[in-house]
Amino acid sequence: MRIRRGEGTGSGGEAAAAKVIQETGALFIPSSNDGRIISGQGTIALELLDQILDTIIVLISGVGMISRISLATKLINPAIRVLGAEPKGADDVAHSKAAGKIVILPQVKTINDGPVGVLGNNT
Repeated sequence: MRIRRGEGTGSGGEAAAAKVIQETGALFIPSSNDGRIISGQGTIALELLDQILDTIIVLISGVGMISRISLATKLINPAIRVLGAEPKGADDVAHSKAAGKIVILPQVKTINDGPVGVLGNNT
């Protein structure tokens, strides 16, 4: 196994992954835009649902995490609200929702120390 570093997150990381796939034939499994990952990581919501909650607020970062938590939460208790939060300056989901299509920001400005991702067709 070799670790390779890409350039940043989002499209930079995807470009690095595409290069490795081309060179090695490796399989790419996106962390936030794959149905198997979305379903499997929905278990986060199961842990939260052990509490008495009426709202869950989830950081949006490519929306994989909120997709997972929303799916599991709504299947178990549709009355619980799931809200997304994203940093101003990296608010591609808000822009995408307003535009009715996926919007990729030309530049991301945030002090968020978590990954900044992009929307996908499953998320």
